[in-house]
Amino acid sequence: MMIRKITRCIGLMALAILPLVPSVSTAQNNERSPYSRYGYGMLSPNTTAGSRAMGGLSVGLRDAYIINPGNPASYSAVDSLTFIMDVAVSLRNGWIAEGKRSDARTLGNLEYMTILMPLGRSLAMSAGIMPWATTGYRFGSPETLSTGEDGKTSVRTYSGEGTYNNLYLGFSALTPLKGLSIGANASFLFGVNAHERRVIYSTPGAINPVFTDRMDLRGVKFDLGTQYEIAFGDKGQRSLTLGVTASLPTSLSVEEQENRLAINSATGNSIVLKRDTITTNGHYTLPLSLGFGASYRIQDKMLVGADLRYSQWSSAKYRNQVGKLIDQEGVQIGQLADTYSLALGAEILPSARSRSIFKRARYRFGLSFGQGHMKIALPASSDFAGYQELGASLGMALPLVDMRSFLNLAVNYKYLSPQRPSMIREHYLGITLGLTFNEAWFRKARVH
Repeated sequence: MMIRKITRCIGLMALAILPLVPSVSTAQNNERSPYSRYGYGMLSPNTTAGSRAMGGLSVGLRDAYIINPGNPASYSAVDSLTFIMDVAVSLRNGWIAEGKRSDARTLGNLEYMTILMPLGRSLAMSAGIMPWATTGYRFGSPETLSTGEDGKTSVRTYSGEGTYNNLYLGFSALTPLKGLSIGANASFLFGVNAHERRVIYSTPGAINPVFTDRMDLRGVKFDLGTQYEIAFGDKGQRSLTLGVTASLPTSLSVEEQENRLAINSATGNSIVLKRDTITTNGHYTLPLSLGFGASYRIQDKMLVGADLRYSQWSSAKYRNQVGKLIDQEGVQIGQLADTYSLALGAEILPSARSRSIFKRARYRFGLSFGQGHMKIALPASSDFAGYQELGASLGMALPLVDMRSFLNLAVNYKYLSPQRPSMIREHYLGITLGLTFNEAWFRKARVH
């Protein structure tokens, strides 16, 4: 009976999610960072709008109204009679500065789609699709030709775009030990990113080289989680939740396509210098990641929490090199670096029984600090340097007419602080707007 119910639920979730996969895959490119040129790009948070508004709190977060893929053990907090769907869009503005030069971009897209449902009183499951890493950049640099005395120049341009998506299915169960929950996600990573390099000479009729590289990635990764909730106080109105997560090391399958062209600037004709496709297994890997978190809740009043996460990126492979970022020509352009991050978050509920929706709204705040998972090669130097990520967030969950569904708003600010003054500084202000649809699908209708 349970197997039949699980099969039916997976079928329902597949019908809900799979039609959205093509649109999410194509829409997910909201990055405009030169740092996304390196490796897999800029890693995306594995969180929904409610968690993002609290600084990305997830490991110790256990909430019946927030779908939390960051710790699959949290799924079992869902009401045993409730089906939840969370869909979000995002708008992001970024400012990039290097010395006295600056640039700004505004981008928006469909962000994620997740669903959560119970399979019984002690078992729940969730599924969804969200970005895992994004690539998006465009920059160039003029140079004076080293040959000739006519002062003519060349311009080197670099551009890239693409998204790697995370399609996940997870389960969570309450164990016989009171307050202890366990969970696991199986995620399918897939997507494509493409990079292009050009050299454009100002000489009439020049032959301009164009290098394009495309990387198609596939892989399955597993995330484990546990949470232990301790209730105390009058009628268990207060609780402390401790959480632990682990993402296991993963080997990826990658298909790389290399194209080298020479284009005549006068005629536009092109000559293929090289065209090659290489498929590898085990040359790209993801590292072990661990998370530790805790949250303290006073029911219908407030929540505060903190997360600490660690990822052992220095042990991961990229183009079959451990801890190194190698470009298509075999040149080391960066390093993979271990990361530590800290998230602090809080939620306040003014009045759970007020008639005013603004007093019943949940107001959220958060801070975050971490370091990037890569270091890049510095020009005219053998050194590598990275950046730190500083973030602040706020938001609210506004109850809708049924008082069970919510409109979630999260506003996030992030600053990428480089380790060297000569490196690029980045500021981002993003808005995530999500609709959490909470429906009592499993309640039996009663005739009075």
